[in-house]
Amino acid sequence: GADGVRALARSRHLAGLRHLGFGVCGIGADGVREIAASPHWRGLRSLDLALTEMTDAGAAALADSPVLDSVTWLNLSSN
Repeated sequence: GADGVRALARSRHLAGLRHLGFGVCGIGADGVREIAASPHWRGLRSLDLALTEMTDAGAAALADSPVLDSVTWLNLSSN
């Protein structure tokens, strides 16, 4: 859930990830907001958030996030 995503997003040990998938995890808008706010995931190349129950609020947070600046493949299907 969102608490788990928060712990991962704040971990400097995961800085430098290039590919990240939370598809079919149901992390919701709060989890997507944690991804969007992560200072460590700004070099991502691919991001899979299919079936995460992100809602419009999560999508808006992601759209405003610098995390997407380097993403060239994004999956938001079935949200």
